[in-house]
Amino acid sequence: MYRWFFSFFLFLNGALYGQTIQWETVVYDSTTWNYRVPDASTPASWYQANFDASSWANGIGGFGFGDNDDNTVIPTNSASVYIRKNFQILDVSSIQAFVLNMDYDDGFVAYLNGVEIARNGIAPGIPNFNSLASISHEAKLYQNQQPDQFVFNALQVQTLLHSGNNILAVEVHNQTTNSADFSCRPFLSVATFNSTPSNYPTPSWFVAPAVFTSSNLPIVVLNTNGITIPDEPKIDGFMGIIYNGPGQLNALSNPFNEFYGQIAIERRGSSSGGFPQQSYGLETRGPDSVNYDVSLFDWPADNDWVLYAPYTDKAMMRNVLTYHLGNEMGRWAPRTQFCEVILNGTYIGVYVLIEKIKTNPGRVAIDPLTYTDTLNNQLTGGYIVKIDKTTAGGVIAWTSPYTCQAPGTGPITYQLHDPSIDLIHPLQKAYIQDYITDWENALKSPNFQDPQLGFRPYMDIAS
Repeated sequence: MYRWFFSFFLFLNGALYGQTIQWETVVYDSTTWNYRVPDASTPASWYQANFDASSWANGIGGFGFGDNDDNTVIPTNSASVYIRKNFQILDVSSIQAFVLNMDYDDGFVAYLNGVEIARNGIAPGIPNFNSLASISHEAKLYQNQQPDQFVFNALQVQTLLHSGNNILAVEVHNQTTNSADFSCRPFLSVATFNSTPSNYPTPSWFVAPAVFTSSNLPIVVLNTNGITIPDEPKIDGFMGIIYNGPGQLNALSNPFNEFYGQIAIERRGSSSGGFPQQSYGLETRGPDSVNYDVSLFDWPADNDWVLYAPYTDKAMMRNVLTYHLGNEMGRWAPRTQFCEVILNGTYIGVYVLIEKIKTNPGRVAIDPLTYTDTLNNQLTGGYIVKIDKTTAGGVIAWTSPYTCQAPGTGPITYQLHDPSIDLIHPLQKAYIQDYITDWENALKSPNFQDPQLGFRPYMDIAS
């Protein structure tokens, strides 16, 4: 008996190959900060890592008024407050994730080493010192509630944190200048493999988030520079794949060793477009925006790939198993690879990387057609034809003279997949349409089982 199986693991806040993740707080709200209630003379570079804040006042957080949780009370007509804190990280390579917990009233922007990391209630761009928040957001801690939490993974750790000195800068803006309360209380905590705490225990209210750090599946990292991926057209981005081989652990801190390069990517699917987990189609490209064939996981080189989200398949393996069985029976079916996917720094789940169906010696091994292949045996193919929805932009090439028999009686419509309808010669389209219609006529006829008059001459029966 042939047995087929797979497994995957998502490592969270527990043991990982003998190591234990522990959470420590590196910045408390109630330590001493440099702070300023800004005015027009405050330099615009105040949040940058190399800014000299030695002339600013020192104060113990939190900052604000009105909620009886402010160690440093600022004037009640203040539109905003700016605060800065230096802190040390001994070894950033031991940090697997970090969290910013922010308690504020009403809007804020936070910067780490001069890079914006979180924002709410403030319009895009660098706010003016007297800008007001666009929302009313009440502080949470004084009400015994959880402050807002912003989670950053291992890849973001590498780009945002440094071994040695780091700067956390935060600006909080009130919604009005005559508000009854104002709060600014930041906390920064890190997940580390260090066996001995080197910082401070987390606050009593702190809840450790689930953090993706590693997997025995390949890790696919997509970066579109924060741009939302549209249904179409494809947008530019980069893809990196971490894969250390069968049975090996793959960690976000590892280098991109299976692939790293430019891609063009778009959302994929019709009814699945409304699912919380989206599927994507992508092309591997070069810096000149020309598609480049690459080999992934030792598959035949190509440039068209699918990241399929098995959202409605709770086993997550039905398509993979079906394609696998097809290949085991000696017929080509798309190769597949389970993987974990990170999109713009956020973990988005288990996906299946799949070869897109197309004419290619390593995929559907039929002779490709050019527009000029219209004579004699050239005309016979190959073609890839499909019956599919048109909601994803499909175009009906022709309609069968027959209708469906069950469960409905609607029309049977054919689409041209390769060559596409906009690239096919009229004689080629007429040939494949006539050929399939002749096959349907033979299949429908009383002589459908006849070796010469029936459907068999039109089909590869074994397929």
